[in-house]
Amino acid sequence: MLAKGVSPKKAFKAGALGRRVMVTGVDFVFRPQPTIYLLWALGDEETRRVIEAAHERAIVRVLEWIEDEVAVIRYGKDGIYRVRPPGGLVAARFRHYEARSGMPLLHDHLLLSVKGQRLDGKWGSIHTTALHEATVCASALYNELVAAEVCEALGLATEPRIVTPGRRPVMEIAGVPHELIRWTSRRSDQIAACLEELEHEYVTAVDDDGELKFLPVVSERARAKLNAMAARKTRPPKQKTLPLAQLRAWWKASAILTSGVAADVPRVPGIADEAHRPVDCAGRLRRRSGRRGACRGWWSGWVCGGTGRS
Repeated sequence: MLAKGVSPKKAFKAGALGRRVMVTGVDFVFRPQPTIYLLWALGDEETRRVIEAAHERAIVRVLEWIEDEVAVIRYGKDGIYRVRPPGGLVAARFRHYEARSGMPLLHDHLLLSVKGQRLDGKWGSIHTTALHEATVCASALYNELVAAEVCEALGLATEPRIVTPGRRPVMEIAGVPHELIRWTSRRSDQIAACLEELEHEYVTAVDDDGELKFLPVVSERARAKLNAMAARKTRPPKQKTLPLAQLRAWWKASAILTSGVAADVPRVPGIADEAHRPVDCAGRLRRRSGRRGACRGWWSGWVCGGTGRS
């Protein structure tokens, strides 16, 4: 288009980079902490039912919190007016039982429509920035709800576990052998090995003049991008869907053979109530809000008040 005399501004707007992408939905993925979905995969039927019920109730609670406290419909010039969707949100939920690697991974995809109905009956757009900024707090709330209900129902306790050295620990079910946790880490190991290769290529890359193209030290921002590249490069194809009962039998046999430990639920009688009491999870989320003028809606950011995360 530039060769035909079209201005750079018009050519940019006509190209893929200049087009506005219409967002029709947001995909939330809910999955419990690794030790919880390990117990779901390797435990008995009672354990499986308890964890699935806690998982489903936590999703409902988080969706209610999003409807009541986060989601707003913008309308008017530049979205100056904002209201809560009085009829709630429109969402579809899909259940998956395993990861692409074949390892157990109980998780639900919640596809949330960005369209909501106002009080006057008209449909407007949900403010997606508000949804994105509340993602971390929604995840923390979900994790806390699931862990609290599972511990109370099965008589378990939680304990802090360090996942990444130098960062704060996360709360996991106490008593789950480390060997079982490592059994599910095949995918992480593949990504870590590929990431190491990509980082080496990054710090040794040179241009046509033989000069280093990048800094000799990988920054946090560069490492995040390289990690995403490693995840894509090592991503396996989707497996054929199998019945859950068959998957659970295979997982238990594989876990015992690979880890060398018994794949049982770690009952911790007597300390569960002290180690993990049910709490007012929603009360741990504080909103920094303020009205910015007459008829304007409310929104700013959410702060996690010490809620455990995975």
